[in-house]
Amino acid sequence: MSFVAENPEQLEQAVTSFRQITRALAELDYGPVDAAVTINGTTVPLPVPLVRELATMLGHLADGKSVSIVPRYRELTTQEAADILNVSRPYLVRQLEAGKIAFHMVGSHRRVILDNLLKFQEKATESSQQAMQELADAAQDMELLN
Repeated sequence: MSFVAENPEQLEQAVTSFRQITRALAELDYGPVDAAVTINGTTVPLPVPLVRELATMLGHLADGKSVSIVPRYRELTTQEAADILNVSRPYLVRQLEAGKIAFHMVGSHRRVILDNLLKFQEKATESSQQAMQELADAAQDMELLN
């Protein structure tokens, strides 16, 4: 499911909603919180984490970007998975075959569950951040020795 502000009125509504939700979330304390949406007089309670995600989505819409909602259990082709990671399909397939990303076969085609792909991406990001920190620490140590 994808969303985009299709006209200036929707864009302005996204901007206004984003500002209002962001302001309300910034004023939250850590006590009990009420969050709800009212539609034609019917108030529906919402979990605060969902409201935070809604604020993020509205921010993207306010910037003129498209937003998609995809279930984490969605099956992806290897090309779709490679596109999400911004890598080549052959590189992704090597990661699959090396057991770094869980996948299953549908006939002769590999399929990746989005959640597994996102977990791999999180681990890769953590590893690269740790490596950068180690390099920064080593560079600082070298400066202290010189």
